Amino acid sequence: MSKRRKVVLVVDDDGSLRSILKEYLTFKGFSCLTCSGYEEAVEWLKENIADIVITDLRMDFKEAGFMLIDWIRNQANMDIPIILMSSVKPANEDSGGYDYFIEKPFSLNEIEKVVKSFFE
Repeated sequence: MSKRRKVVLVVDDDGSLRSILKEYLTFKGFSCLTCSGYEEAVEWLKENIADIVITDLRMDFKEAGFMLIDWIRNQANMDIPIILMSSVKPANEDSGGYDYFIEKPFSLNEIEKVVKSFFE
């Protein structure tokens, strides 16, 4: 019987970054799906299950990433790891609802280590 691959949902409005992360994380053994923004991610999560979410802070609108995190935590009541990525550090990192912050630009090795750390 084969082991189920962990599902990583990447949410970012940058199509190039989504493609790179999907290709890399798939190569590393994850099942990686992507969404281009808040609304698409919410609709996907209403019908599917992710083991971890990696989301950009600023997408469709200034802080769409925080709105997505809030929806995941408070409306969907999902207790899954959330990695927030941005070139701008959030002002108050303690109350963001995310589990890890990674600053852009980052290396693919760095994102792989962070993702894997949640499954160890």
